[in-house]
Amino acid sequence: MVAYARISQNRIRCRSIIIEPDVVVVFDPKLPLIVDVFQGLKDNGVVILNSSCNEVKCIYKTYCVDANRIAKELGLVLAGWPLVNTSMLGAVLKATGLFDIKYLLESVKEYIRGNILEHNIKAVEEAYNSTCEVC
Repeated sequence: MVAYARISQNRIRCRSIIIEPDVVVVFDPKLPLIVDVFQGLKDNGVVILNSSCNEVKCIYKTYCVDANRIAKELGLVLAGWPLVNTSMLGAVLKATGLFDIKYLLESVKEYIRGNILEHNIKAVEEAYNSTCEVC
């Protein structure tokens, strides 16, 4: 699956696919083995991988976080699959420095309710703190 996100402080009017991304975020650690996830990435692009930091082949400036481990440890699992969305948001924020983590935590509190809220907050924080630049 491929998804796109445009991030800007200004209104975004373009709704087309992104041909030359600045950042590539890979949620599934096995995906780079079967798909060229780096296709079109700009020369100064950033890659953020859901992977332990010792399994990485460096091509671009690359950051890693073991989002699967974080999700499993926090019980963020559905039908046996780790739910890595909030962990990966923490990693993206750490790698890009787009804004302060407090704004991401506020957003998580707005959109997630119930007993999983605290687990998702912890997932963001742990991923943010454990994201490492590997190359």
